[in-house]
Amino acid sequence: PEILLRIFKYCRDDWLTHAYMLQHAQRRSQDYSEPSSYGSYDLWLQITHVCGHWRRIALADPSLWTQLRPHTLERTEAFLQRSQQMPLSVIVSMDAQDDGMAEIMGLILGHASRIHRLRVRYIGTSYTDRAWDVHHFPQLRCLSLYHERDHPFIQPKNAFPLLEDLRLNNYGVANAL
Repeated sequence: PEILLRIFKYCRDDWLTHAYMLQHAQRRSQDYSEPSSYGSYDLWLQITHVCGHWRRIALADPSLWTQLRPHTLERTEAFLQRSQQMPLSVIVSMDAQDDGMAEIMGLILGHASRIHRLRVRYIGTSYTDRAWDVHHFPQLRCLSLYHERDHPFIQPKNAFPLLEDLRLNNYGVANAL
């Protein structure tokens, strides 16, 4: 099982890198639409459907399910459940025209205490800006926020006690009192 898990994690990480590179290439070309192959991120999941033995091994290891790139509520719920209480790494694109993402973000932010890496790209919306006022992120070490136009970012006091890496694109920064 250990060797299979290493292969599964390698495949997951390889596809995560591939999806990120596609997204980065689109940003450089000024195409801010959703990556054409969010589905490519899910390709690694296909190996968990090869046979029952492989699926049982994958489902039994919560660390395999800690990398979230949510695009459906059902998939997000499954990953959150399968990851149990492990720290989460979340990459989200928020589009003002996608009503479903607000519900997905609400679900994810219900697990704010588990998030250690969070990358959010806003397209015409600022939904999670309000999240900093409501949720505490005690494990958050890396926060990356991208907004398509200039936008203020107010960091509430003590919301991110372990934050080591803050990356803001098109944000002005102010500290809340």
